[in-house]
Amino acid sequence: MEVQINIFLQQFSNNFLDKLNLLITNIGDEIFFLVVAMVVFWCIDKRFGFKLINVYLLGCIVMSAMKNIVRRPRPFEETRVQSIGERESGYSFPSGHSHSIANLSTQAAMKTKKIWVILLGVVLTLAVMFTRLYLGQHYLTDVIAGCGLGIITAITFGAIYDLLSRYDDKFWYVIMPLCVVVTAVCIIANVDNGQIYDVCGGYGAAVIGYTIEKKYIKLDVKASWQKQIIKVLLGAAVVLLLKEGLKAVFVATGLTHPAIYNFLRYAVVALAAFALMPWIFKKLHLYGDSRKIEEVNKSESSYKKEKSH
Repeated sequence: MEVQINIFLQQFSNNFLDKLNLLITNIGDEIFFLVVAMVVFWCIDKRFGFKLINVYLLGCIVMSAMKNIVRRPRPFEETRVQSIGERESGYSFPSGHSHSIANLSTQAAMKTKKIWVILLGVVLTLAVMFTRLYLGQHYLTDVIAGCGLGIITAITFGAIYDLLSRYDDKFWYVIMPLCVVVTAVCIIANVDNGQIYDVCGGYGAAVIGYTIEKKYIKLDVKASWQKQIIKVLLGAAVVLLLKEGLKAVFVATGLTHPAIYNFLRYAVVALAAFALMPWIFKKLHLYGDSRKIEEVNKSESSYKKEKSH
C-alpha cells in the first residue's frame, strides 16, 4: 500500500520538479544541521550551539540503532519505485533526513518560542518529508517515524541536557570513553555502518573541543556583522577543507576502514570546529567587546529617539 504513494508522486516527475526536490531535500541533510549549529556556536550562542550538537548526535545514535534493528530496504531496492538522484545507502527506516530537520526545528522552536520559527519549522519538516517520498528514498512510515523521532529526541535529550548543562565542560569524561568503547565493539563485530563511526568520532571530539574552548580559548561570539560573515566563511572553508582533504588522503592511501575513514576524519573535523576555529577567530581579532557593542547600540538608539523628537 505504501509504495503506491511513491508511485503516485513520481508520475509527476519532470526535470524541474526533480531538481527542486533534490534541492529542498538537502535541508534535511546532516551537513545542513551541522552548518546551522556551527554558525550558532561561532556567532550567536556557544552554549546553545553545543546543545544543538549534543541533542542531535544523541538522536542520531538512536536512529542508527533503529535502522540496524529494523533493516528495512529502501523502496527502490525492492519495488518499481525509481530513485531520483543519487541512491542513498543504508537502511530505510526511520528517515534520517526527516529526523534531522524535525530535531532542528523542535530545538529552535523550544529555544525561541516564536510563532514564525515554529511555523517555519513545520513547513520545512513537511517539505523534506515530501521530498523523501518523491525521490523514492523512503516509505511514508519511514518519514513519519523519522519526524516523530526527531521531535521526541529533541524534547527528551534537550531536557536531560538542560539538567546537566552546568557540567557541560565535563561531558567528555563520559562521552569520549563511551564513543571509543562503542567504536571498538563495532570493529570487533565487523560493523561496516559508516554513520556509527561518524557519530562516535565527531561526538567524542566535539565534547573535548568544547571543553578546550570553554576553559582556555573563551571566544566572545559577539562581533560586528562584517566579522560574523568572515567567521562563517573562514570557518566553513577550513572545516570543509579538512573533511574533504582527509577523505582524499585516506582514499589515496587505502585507509578506508570505517574506524579510520569515518571515526578519525570526523574527530578531526569536530575538534577543528569547536576548538581550532574559535582559537583562530580570537587570534584574528574576529570578535568585539560585548559591552562596547551594547554601549554603541544604546547610543545609536538614544540618538534616533532624540532625532525623532
